[in-house]
Amino acid sequence: MTEEQATIETGWNFDNSYARLPKSLFTKLDPTPVRSPKLIILNERLAASLGLHVQALQSMMA
Repeated sequence: MTEEQATIETGWNFDNSYARLPKSLFTKLDPTPVRSPKLIILNERLAASLGLHVQALQSMMA
């Protein structure tokens, strides 16, 4: 599953509104890469309240 497919299937629609702030208010950094990221804990209630697809997230659990 690609990252884009996972985003669509889980319902995650991240709006990075901080990036639209004036440049004096933040520093743009590249994320630190990790070898094998995994979802190990899922707060199902929170995921549902955020409008995410809990079943799709559960299928990603390690």
